Amino acid sequence: MDMRQPRSWTAIWLVVGLLDAALATGGGRVEAVPGNRQKCANDGEPVITRFDPEIVTCFPCVCKNGLVECKNTCPKTDGCHLVVTDGCCKVCKGCNYKGVAYASHTDWSEPANPCKVMRCEAGVVTISDMHCYTPCPNPLPPEPGKCCPTCPVCKFNGQVVAEDRDVVSEDDPCLKCRCSRGRLTCAKRSCPVLQCSRAMQERAPGMRLCPVPLRGPRLRGRQDGNVWKLDACSSCECHDGKVSCARIRCNTTCAAGMKQINVEGECCPQCVELEGACMAFGDPHYKTFDGKIYTFKAMGRYQLVEQCGAGNNASAFSIKVANYATPHYMDSPITKRVAISYGGARLNLQQRLRVKYNGRRVGLNFERAGQFALRKLPEGVEVRLHNGVVVVWNGRSFLEVTAPAAFKGRLCGLCGNFNGDLQDELRLRSGKTVGDKDVGAFGASWCVGKRAECAQKPKTTRRTHGDVGACKHLNGRDFGACESQLSNTKYYKACKMDMFNCAHGKCYCESLTAYSRECERLGVQLPPNWLKNSRCDARSLRQSHARATSRPSTSTTKERLSKLLHQAARGQQPGAGHARQPIPIQ
Repeated sequence: MDMRQPRSWTAIWLVVGLLDAALATGGGRVEAVPGNRQKCANDGEPVITRFDPEIVTCFPCVCKNGLVECKNTCPKTDGCHLVVTDGCCKVCKGCNYKGVAYASHTDWSEPANPCKVMRCEAGVVTISDMHCYTPCPNPLPPEPGKCCPTCPVCKFNGQVVAEDRDVVSEDDPCLKCRCSRGRLTCAKRSCPVLQCSRAMQERAPGMRLCPVPLRGPRLRGRQDGNVWKLDACSSCECHDGKVSCARIRCNTTCAAGMKQINVEGECCPQCVELEGACMAFGDPHYKTFDGKIYTFKAMGRYQLVEQCGAGNNASAFSIKVANYATPHYMDSPITKRVAISYGGARLNLQQRLRVKYNGRRVGLNFERAGQFALRKLPEGVEVRLHNGVVVVWNGRSFLEVTAPAAFKGRLCGLCGNFNGDLQDELRLRSGKTVGDKDVGAFGASWCVGKRAECAQKPKTTRRTHGDVGACKHLNGRDFGACESQLSNTKYYKACKMDMFNCAHGKCYCESLTAYSRECERLGVQLPPNWLKNSRCDARSLRQSHARATSRPSTSTTKERLSKLLHQAARGQQPGAGHARQPIPIQ
């Protein structure tokens, strides 16, 4: 019997392990199982498995960051007293009330009596009365189908409550207020009658039986009606000689493509759209704002990114790259220079971290108010434009452009259109979208230099290639923490391509740098010395480049020897008509 399995079954065995773990734990959550994650090519697309459709419903799989991700959609069963099986999931038993089915942990009320609240817990329906609380002098009447009046503004204890936020009283956990559509609604929940004696009843954590003194220093001299803040989330009010404190609850959950940021002075974090990052590195390879990685080998100057349709708008920005051959990459051009235009300023980023501003060379810590700021980095230079765009250049061939979410759908060039759709990344200057097999036509449409130069093919030389084994650093310990977050397959492929055309042995470093930047963007902390461990730090690169430029290639030496021997055979003076040069012996 052939024990070998097709590669596509790896993801299926992974899901089998997840299902076994789910059954073993007896709950909806899945414990971690050992193994490697299956890799995939098309980010964002569903991954089809051969399981029963009912099982696939509980464990749908998609391709994310080059890895198959199967999500467990089964609900949690923590604290449930009655667990039942529902298809491929184990769930907390629901309730049936007046012929209507309700899931466990849900509340509802009847339109005829909105102040009576029913709740389903593990197959048992409890009924409680809602008591209204209005922390404002002139409340508005209840809305149709609602129990409690509302306050015309979202304020509690003098503290502004943001939309869709809850605020709870620290003195009475049963009191909760919520801001919805600019109005504040408060309600105090009555506890249901329990079917057990008082001796068997326990008060839940956080419930206070007796008044307790306010935490912190004693408060003196507060006037009736005074309101003060304890911190960004808590405030207190003095009313009829009593202190009442409340705290805003943060229930911030950001959707896909969003991230949380903390705003100074605000209690809860806010969700903002993720910025986009485009990279050019190595041979050259490009990673677009929306995440597509492709290779486009061509000489000349190209539009990396610009604001589409901006015309001659002075506030628009434009970034162009110049791709030319170099002794370090034998058969391919690399990104050698970067030209940035913004707000009347022209910046040129050149090899070895030389920077020019409007034609004049400047230092790496330089700025112009309202335009840009240059800052030296440990392994390069950062350009921060006034519009929020950030450019990072390492002085060799790695370039990164980060654009704020405000530019979504407004950019074009080799970096793509930044609209969140991977399927239309290769859009020509004319607006037509082409497929992967037409990458050459896509790149050529963004040529901004001489057309003849852009059409020029790199010369092929016959030299010894670099050691592709150096790409093993991508699978090393330094990047182990990122392996489960981002597949390195495309970066490894780019690395091998670079090393095949490498003359100095360090061409793998650009792919490592690109992968490390993406890992850090996903929140993975890499070891601070990964550059040194992989011999990609500035010192190692300088030494490698120095050796490569001081040692002529074997093929060049052989050509010169052959030419001199041919001249000698014809009776000519060796090197006639040229300055005599020493012939290195290798």
